Amino acid sequence: MRHRFLALLTGLALIPTLNACSDNPRDWVPLITAIGRAAPVIASAAPKVVDAVQKLQPSPTPTPKPIGVRAAAREVTIKRGEFKDLVPFLRTLDGEVPTLDELDWEVSNPAVATLNRKDGRVKGASAGESVVYAYLRKDPTLKAAITVNVLDTVLVREVSVTPATLTLTIGESRKAKAAVRMMSGEVNGNVTWSSSDSTIATVNPTNGEVTALAEGWVTIVATYAADTRYKGLLDVQVIAAGGGASPAPTPAPGEAPSSAEATPAPSAP
Repeated sequence: MRHRFLALLTGLALIPTLNACSDNPRDWVPLITAIGRAAPVIASAAPKVVDAVQKLQPSPTPTPKPIGVRAAAREVTIKRGEFKDLVPFLRTLDGEVPTLDELDWEVSNPAVATLNRKDGRVKGASAGESVVYAYLRKDPTLKAAITVNVLDTVLVREVSVTPATLTLTIGESRKAKAAVRMMSGEVNGNVTWSSSDSTIATVNPTNGEVTALAEGWVTIVATYAADTRYKGLLDVQVIAAGGGASPAPTPAPGEAPSSAEATPAPSAP
């Protein structure tokens, strides 16, 4: 405070000397001498004056950091029974990878994908699609969505068709049944039906009902709807009313033999 006061007095003292100056250079000698004597006082007070002025100015308001989380990858694919860590696929709005303590989760379809909320790992439960929502505990309003596609790795053991063989007279109908046996031991009837020759016999594509139209042999095919590599075959003979059954046709070289329990096509590696 004392330095600022001395600087002020020094400045005031120079005013009369400045007013006394004329165009004659000799009149400026007292002013120059006074300025030289006052310069050290003014220089020592200047930093304190600047500091005092800066303290009087309001501090700028810091810009708040954005709160929320986003998905760096919007979709992941895993196999049934496989785990995937989802934290590396998340970012906060300021670009950082969030910590597990900051995050919480929701799963749209737990039957397809389950998630451990402690470690952020998702597990494929069954084939299908589920959406995992991640959000910050301190602000759950903004959620990042990651779609999890789960692939079924369980392969088909066989597709069997019953009865083993079928003989129909023209105009007669009868239902066939198919069983899809999985490697896991599960059995389902998820097949579509087709006929190798619809002029001899047709088949209802959904319920397996075979209708005889003309004499001859026909193959009825049951195809696993979820993977068309797997098929079951049924040979059907159509005869005229009152006629006798004839032997089943011999397959041509290279043809797969027809049977009630067909061997499935080779599995993909």
